[in-house]
Amino acid sequence: MTRKKTFDLEIADNTKSEEPLFFGIDKENYSIRVGRNCAVILIESLKTEKNAVVVNLVIEENAVVEYFSIRNEKKTDLCLKRSAVVGRNASIIWYDINLNDSTGISEIFTELSGENAHSATFGLFTADQEKKMTIKHTTEHRAPRTVSEMRSRLILHDRAFVDYHGKILIPHRYTDCRGSESTDVLLLSADARINALPELDVGNSQVNCSHAVTISRPDKEKIFYLNSRGVGPEAAEEILTVAFLAPIVDTVKNGTIRRMLKPSANP
Repeated sequence: MTRKKTFDLEIADNTKSEEPLFFGIDKENYSIRVGRNCAVILIESLKTEKNAVVVNLVIEENAVVEYFSIRNEKKTDLCLKRSAVVGRNASIIWYDINLNDSTGISEIFTELSGENAHSATFGLFTADQEKKMTIKHTTEHRAPRTVSEMRSRLILHDRAFVDYHGKILIPHRYTDCRGSESTDVLLLSADARINALPELDVGNSQVNCSHAVTISRPDKEKIFYLNSRGVGPEAAEEILTVAFLAPIVDTVKNGTIRRMLKPSANP
């Protein structure tokens, strides 16, 4: 007799809600099942003092999940790993957000296991002083006609360093897949550093994939324009950084969640 798998959090089939569901992770390994035909917003909250946490999701067919990981408290050397197996016609939208300079490792792994499955992974990160972060976002296409997207924006101050890895894998047997990844970095100091490594591991030609990385510094002409209108240097830099983060912040439609973000990230 096969024993039924149990989950720490289980969302019943056909559950639909526009209100976020806050759940506390009180153990090192936490598992979630989202049933068929669901549409839910999940927001994790770390309730454990452990520095290494693993969260695994199973998303059944036709379900739609928005998953928010928002670091609101500064933590040192936190290793947070999340993964999801996404079924047929299902989708997950990840938000990996660290605007409080926490250090450590943040990983997201998505397996698109059902035909027409979809994933989007959005990242927002800031780091200052001599903080170090490692970020790994990976999506593996394990079925035909699957779609993935990765978009991250990072702002680095002082002597901060970020090691960013984005990867899309499509084995040769799965065709008609689409994958894209982009990483945009704003350096506010000459000593801030980024190691950005976008990677495509594609086994056939019947796919559409792309990747891009941009690294920039504050636009001096825009700062001069703002200064000429009476905006001080610090306020001008703040306006430009808010504008830099806006393309991802604006994808967050839920008002409760937008209020959770720092004012500097919420125009």
